[in-house]
Amino acid sequence: MIKRIIRKISDKPWKLKYTKDIQCAYSNSMITGNSINGKKVCISGATGDIGDAMIRRFLLEGCSIILIGRSEEKLQRILNLYNKDNKIQCLKINLMDEQNIIEVYKSFLKNNDIDILINNAGIFNGIQEKKFRTVNEETLMKTLNTNLRSVEILTDLTVKKNIHTKRKLSIINISSICTQFNSFRYSPYGISKSGLLGLTMDLNKKYENSGIISRAIIPGSVATKMGNISLGDNIVGNNNILKRVAIPEEIAAIAAIYASDIGEYCINNLIASAGEVL
Repeated sequence: MIKRIIRKISDKPWKLKYTKDIQCAYSNSMITGNSINGKKVCISGATGDIGDAMIRRFLLEGCSIILIGRSEEKLQRILNLYNKDNKIQCLKINLMDEQNIIEVYKSFLKNNDIDILINNAGIFNGIQEKKFRTVNEETLMKTLNTNLRSVEILTDLTVKKNIHTKRKLSIINISSICTQFNSFRYSPYGISKSGLLGLTMDLNKKYENSGIISRAIIPGSVATKMGNISLGDNIVGNNNILKRVAIPEEIAAIAAIYASDIGEYCINNLIASAGEVL
């Protein structure tokens, strides 16, 4: 299936669309050598397009999944779609609300363990936040609280639990290519995603030799609603090496490899997962 899709890309590079066939081609076989089978994965931002791809990937790898989202309706939709084997649990949490995160997630951790924490949640308010000084305080705080502060809280609570239980933990932070380009680096979105890179490296230094490893992925343009691309849209034409945007399934595959034995020695690496020239 993947070879057939690749041939399509090569034959007509100006007409490639993000379709169900492409989704399936990237989501029909295990890639981690069965090394994370049975692991418990917690994914924030689970109701978005990358979150959806993460769910499909980690279910395929044999994991149980805990989803964090703020929309009960969207979480229920995911359960209806994917929870055939009762391997999915949902936590309704507003990641802009520090107290809500602590109350719900801390209560959950009392009776549950996490092996892989994927901090995927993020909001981006568009072109109006491109220049930092033009952003109002409400937009700034919503962005920082969702994209960075929530990650700090979720990570801190999970790390404390795993240190207490002497359980290994793989932390994967989804940053952004905006951290590498001046055009968006100093926007609230870029600032928050840059903070994730600093947090990733700081965690590795602080918890060295403890079985807790943090990694970051910096996606470029991805075929998501945030990137103004929906299923069925053309994904060709982006100004990068591949001349197309990444698809959510590629980001999910990188996350799975990072979380597996295959990616054990990949620490503090920055993966620009859409072919951008840095």
